[in-house]
Amino acid sequence: DWMARVVDGLEVDIEEPDMYIPTMGFITYVVLCGLVRGLKDNFNSDVLSSIITFALVCLVIETVVVKAALFTAGAVNTPTVDLMSLLGYKFFYLSLHIIFGLLLGRGRKPTGFIFTMLALALAVCCGFALWQALRRLARMQPSHGQECMTDMHSITIKALPVFQALVCWVLLPTWPAADLVPVLTVLKATVTKAATVLVTTAAAAAASSSVPGAA
Repeated sequence: DWMARVVDGLEVDIEEPDMYIPTMGFITYVVLCGLVRGLKDNFNSDVLSSIITFALVCLVIETVVVKAALFTAGAVNTPTVDLMSLLGYKFFYLSLHIIFGLLLGRGRKPTGFIFTMLALALAVCCGFALWQALRRLARMQPSHGQECMTDMHSITIKALPVFQALVCWVLLPTWPAADLVPVLTVLKATVTKAATVLVTTAAAAAASSSVPGAA
């Protein structure tokens, strides 16, 4: 039962989307993508910002497309923030995908039956979770007066997980083609570079703040 409850006069929706898991998943995804870039010896101060920008642009475009699809299917009052939260849960599955790749690939492009099955299972779980949410959450259903769009809505919510799988594929990092350096060595070097960038930025900010303003 995914319907809202009323407790002490207040409406409580125990299945209401929240931003905690999507946010934590997003942060983990960015860090892991930076680590993969480090495995390719391609980490610099602009890597994390470029990963964040690309992921956010993909999320916004995906939200607009899904919002438009649900609107044409009769769900005209779908909350945009709730929808973005639901779509943001994919970063949790992407993070697991990258972690499995790092563990099984050992510093190179992961291959093999086990990794393929794990990746397929994560993709199915991600798509099924989105389909269940779009099917059960009251705010994602056709609005009053749009009941004639029920069949269209049913088809749409089955197609949207496929679209999300395509977005997930776009967001996956490019793995190194061959062994480069051990993962722990790269992780240490990546953390050192990131710390150097932070220290340099902090020192520059402190120096600029110590300069007296012009009279």
